[in-house]
Amino acid sequence: GLSDRSALNLSKNDAEQERLAARKEAAGIDSYQQLYARFRALDHARHETEKLRERMIPSAEQALADIRRGYDDGRYSFLQIAEGRRVLYVLQTQHLDATARYHTLFAEIERMTVTANENNP
Repeated sequence: GLSDRSALNLSKNDAEQERLAARKEAAGIDSYQQLYARFRALDHARHETEKLRERMIPSAEQALADIRRGYDDGRYSFLQIAEGRRVLYVLQTQHLDATARYHTLFAEIERMTVTANENNP
């Protein structure tokens, strides 16, 4: 009778160890998926920040300067200057939002990878 109970306990322990190993693997896969999603979002935020900084904001600034010159010549109204300023303001706000999102995601990724390295030296 003792050998039956011993075999049963060994089977239970083996099953418990397999269950724990499967849960650990699932948690690792979930962490990897979260890290990958944040990395893709970081890449998108970087691309958006660069596009706004290098192309869109300079174009809006140039357009506003052209509108101001046209206003001085009497070709444009003050409403058009106000609209040009509004567009520039919106682009600058989007740039700040994208930059903040980039840095937040970068910090999250750094936190996730540091924690992962501490758990698996």
